[in-house]
Amino acid sequence: MSMPASNSVALCLVATSLTLATQLSAHGGSEKDRNLPATKSPAVNSKADDKTESKAPSAQRSTGAPTKPNIVFVIIDDAGSDSFTRWNPVGIALPQTPVIDSLCDQGVRFSNVWAMPQCSPSRVAMMTGRYPFRTGVMNACLLSAPPRSQASPYEYTLPRLLSTAGYSTGYIGKFHLGDAALNPEGINYANGLGFPYFNGTPLGGASALDTSLAGQMASTPIGTAPIYSCGFPTDSATNAPAVCSCGFPDQTWVDAMDAVECLAVGGVPLVDAAGTPVLVGSAAAVARVDFTRQNGYFVNDRVVAVEGQKPVVTTEHKYSPSSDVDHALTWINAQPAGTPWMCTVGFVNVHDPYQPAPSNLLQPDAEWPAALPYICETQVGYEGVDTDPSKKGMTNQMLSASDREIGRLLVQGGFAAWSGNGVTLTDPNTLVVVVGDNGSYGPVVRLPYNKYQAKGYVNQSGVCVPLVIAGSGVASPNRSVDAMVNVADLYQLFGEVANIDVRATVPASHAIDSQSMIGYLRNANAPAVRTFNFTQNGTNLSFPGGMFRACLLKSLQTCTDSIFPGANVCDLHGGVWYEGYATCCDLRASGEAGTGWGIVSPAALAVTDGRYKLIVKELPSCDQGTVCAYEFYDLSTAPFAKALGGRGIDYSSANLLSDTACTDTQLTLEAEAAFTTLDTYARNLLASGTAVPGDGNLDGVVDSADISAIFNWWGGQSVYDFNNDGTTNGDDLTQVLNGWTGRP
Repeated sequence: MSMPASNSVALCLVATSLTLATQLSAHGGSEKDRNLPATKSPAVNSKADDKTESKAPSAQRSTGAPTKPNIVFVIIDDAGSDSFTRWNPVGIALPQTPVIDSLCDQGVRFSNVWAMPQCSPSRVAMMTGRYPFRTGVMNACLLSAPPRSQASPYEYTLPRLLSTAGYSTGYIGKFHLGDAALNPEGINYANGLGFPYFNGTPLGGASALDTSLAGQMASTPIGTAPIYSCGFPTDSATNAPAVCSCGFPDQTWVDAMDAVECLAVGGVPLVDAAGTPVLVGSAAAVARVDFTRQNGYFVNDRVVAVEGQKPVVTTEHKYSPSSDVDHALTWINAQPAGTPWMCTVGFVNVHDPYQPAPSNLLQPDAEWPAALPYICETQVGYEGVDTDPSKKGMTNQMLSASDREIGRLLVQGGFAAWSGNGVTLTDPNTLVVVVGDNGSYGPVVRLPYNKYQAKGYVNQSGVCVPLVIAGSGVASPNRSVDAMVNVADLYQLFGEVANIDVRATVPASHAIDSQSMIGYLRNANAPAVRTFNFTQNGTNLSFPGGMFRACLLKSLQTCTDSIFPGANVCDLHGGVWYEGYATCCDLRASGEAGTGWGIVSPAALAVTDGRYKLIVKELPSCDQGTVCAYEFYDLSTAPFAKALGGRGIDYSSANLLSDTACTDTQLTLEAEAAFTTLDTYARNLLASGTAVPGDGNLDGVVDSADISAIFNWWGGQSVYDFNNDGTTNGDDLTQVLNGWTGRP
């Protein structure tokens, strides 16, 4: 088989996707202005108890149950298939997840699910049924992402779809379909996407771990090892959290508390300026604490956005998953009897930073390995120590805690009963769906998955995620479905569960990529629906000048200049920021960072027919001509295929193409045909996403509605900023006028 000697064809393919993404435009205006279905705002009470263990009341709803099932949808952050025993049966020392295991026993486990390699594109795909090249959300939406790289308020989102069937919808926890920094609706942007109620963080992750311990110690400069890396004092002698006095925001204190348990009940462990734990509390010691400082998963700002009301921001001193479940239960309890609802809960863990979980959320036999340093990052006394094993230990705790809180949500919600450490579903009118949003982050990836091509990559370790569905409408439970599924398919599933004809309801101008998967729930012998699966990542737009520089992730032997928009974010992910180098190619040429590391592709896509997998990458300039932009795998013969149910991991050693010339004479005729079929499919798919220049509201035409919207956002940020200069102005109006089509 002969392939192009250069990467020009591959670059053309990916460039087509990027061009489509930059042409996609969006937003501004009210629900009425957008000609989208109105949504209903339920009355809620979002107050939570800061000092006590989570004890939200069980649901006390009327027995007048709706005929349409209620939906509990849980998204676990950065949780790839590698981290779960039901999806990685050969994994070693994996987290204990008895609740998810029990849902598998009572439902359908999907073993062949692809997500997008980053959280924002995956979440937008779930909520719109559309791939990234259609929505323009190509990568994680960070503070540098302009509105046209965020979910458009003109998208026909899931809450808008479900509202046509009378559903009430609420979203709790991590949202991240955009970023508030440059979004014209700010922290209220969840309402702008059709969710009448949002309670959580609009950001991409938890706050950084507070190594100053709420201002009691001096802040640690970037790149410097702190005394304590986990946001609380530790005891090196016991290799555990320190025991100290615990101060509370009401200026009280309790002595002799475990530092993690102190955080879990809303306090701050007390230390002196040198970091020595305070054993006996005092008013003076508590007065030194800045209780507004955020700290990983224990102290976070929370946005409550109710449609039609001004959003409220509060600082909560409570473990994030516990807080999410408390607020979800409050919202669920407020729903009127007879009204179907969907509650989405997005846990922000197990995203980095990695931090221990409260002991009450761990399994009784959970113990920290004595030989494993109790650290979250490099800290004083552990310089040069590989922190990845400790991070995996923290990840185990974080996933186990999320699993336990999923159980509490179902039990206190009245949908299940505890059965040992798992649950038994008891409500026949509730559907439970649990999914991961992308592969695990490299440092915590479990073998046999590949940590060097995990989150952020279109390889298997970056896109294979767990999915389990149990409850209402699931026939013949305790089975596995091996057919290809994409997270975008969840959009159509939820619509079909609500008895909506999805394709007849969604406007024709909003081409959707969802495929039906409800048959897999209703029929154990349902035939496969998908012929191909697809995943994609790229580089979001940024304003001229940008905020990106080379960030070298030494533990992953890779460099990126298109993901982290600043030294703080790079450092948070364990990287080294090179301010003087705009690109990784520049850094490589300088020799300052040595050799032996690769560069993350600015954009890539992958397609599969279930056996063969094609990857196409946009190469950085310094790799062009020396690296093949194509990768091609036979997953049935790739490493660990037998152990992982017939599909192995696409390690580079299994690439069927040469790494330099893109040629290989060893391909069978079957493999050659599969390559051609996959390549053609990808090209045709991308070509189907052609946008209409100047069509900001995604209705397929450029007319007076676009004129009205552009003036609505005049002088500010918006998706009508077509030339991406940071301001909606006359230059953008010119593009609307030049693209004018009028109504057909």
